[in-house]
Amino acid sequence: MIKLAIVGTGGIAHWHAEHFQKINCVNIVAACDVDEKRLNEFSDKYNINERFTSFDDLLNKSSIDAVSNATPDNFHKEIALKTLKNKKHIFSEKPLAENYFDAKEMFNATKKTNLINMVNFSYRNSSGYQSLVDVIKSGKIGNVKHIDATYFQSWLTCKYWGDWKTNEQWLWRLSTKHGSLGVLGDLGVHLFDFASFPVGKIKN
Repeated sequence: MIKLAIVGTGGIAHWHAEHFQKINCVNIVAACDVDEKRLNEFSDKYNINERFTSFDDLLNKSSIDAVSNATPDNFHKEIALKTLKNKKHIFSEKPLAENYFDAKEMFNATKKTNLINMVNFSYRNSSGYQSLVDVIKSGKIGNVKHIDATYFQSWLTCKYWGDWKTNEQWLWRLSTKHGSLGVLGDLGVHLFDFASFPVGKIKN
């Protein structure tokens, strides 16, 4: 049984909790957030007993095996490096880090260990995308030379999602003032992954 802690209890953390609770070998034992009210509401909803407002306290006091990092982008590096230093596995929301150098540091911290340092590119689980990867790797369409990608997002135009101009739930996707990389970090990284993952390492 993998004992998991979820760090950050905002919107995406609910997706993490709901899906991890469906995995028989995973037990969510702890949650952490600087906002105690939100932490308690989240923990009550998912029956999580261990609750921390300090990530250092979580690492020192909880006997976890892994961390699910659902914090804003600018905390990914700090959370990941502390987790790895304490010999725990880490599953981070995308983007992995705010820049190449931070991502490289996180990668290097994992290299000489048996720990998993994984970033959540959820679209890789899509059956359609997996079929595309299989076709490309089979060589049936030859070598991929160029990829043109466009991303349409309905929350900018559909009233069903609420008002993206005022709703904090959507504002972070458009602005870097909320601790995120904005639309590039939220949506752009998916496009880069769509382009690079099926073809493997891009040499030049």
